[in-house]
Amino acid sequence: MGVCCSSDTKCQEDREHLNTTPSFTNWKDVLERDWESKTLTDLAVHCDLPRLAPIMTVGDVPARCSDDTTEDRWAQRASRVRQILIQMGQLIGDDAGVLALTQQWDKLIPEAAVDMAPGMQLVFRECVPEDSLTARTLRCLGQSMLFAPLSYLKHLVWNPFCRALRDEPDWHISVTKGAYVEVTHRRRQTGCDFGGSNPRFDFVWQLTFLLSCNDCTLRDVTLNVLSLR
Repeated sequence: MGVCCSSDTKCQEDREHLNTTPSFTNWKDVLERDWESKTLTDLAVHCDLPRLAPIMTVGDVPARCSDDTTEDRWAQRASRVRQILIQMGQLIGDDAGVLALTQQWDKLIPEAAVDMAPGMQLVFRECVPEDSLTARTLRCLGQSMLFAPLSYLKHLVWNPFCRALRDEPDWHISVTKGAYVEVTHRRRQTGCDFGGSNPRFDFVWQLTFLLSCNDCTLRDVTLNVLSLR
């Protein structure tokens, strides 16, 4: 991950670094292979889901946890992750998964756990089989799944990983169902235009996984820059 700067020398060094890192022009093949071959544990979804819960929407229900710093914060987060999993199961028709989560969640997740990752591994093992509709959808949430497409994007717009904007929500994840089950990551970030008159620019990228409605197999993935200014 590079850092934007005003120094011509440093910018040239960053340009040379970008030119020596993989461009992942085959990012879609890499992503589809990882989706097919890796487990939820391989993709660290048990770590990512609790962190991503506050920025997720499932169907038309926004996911927002309280920002307060009281001891109830951890209980609220656990409740929100449970809500996301149940809403997702209901949306995609994973009735068995919803039933298992409803019956076993309280036994597997300590309500006030600061680190939910160990408990989430138990939840996935007991309630979310790797071939289930829910697991196939959750694979699209693993943050490691973003590496190949965003490495490709980095070479198109020169370092999109500089930083996120701080004055507005910068990342949103949605799970919706229409012609496909769609898992969409959308993020606004600040990049660096090397050698330009205005070295900093803002842009929004969107990565969308398209899953079949009947069995949640991966059908396509799209990557777009929605705005650039």
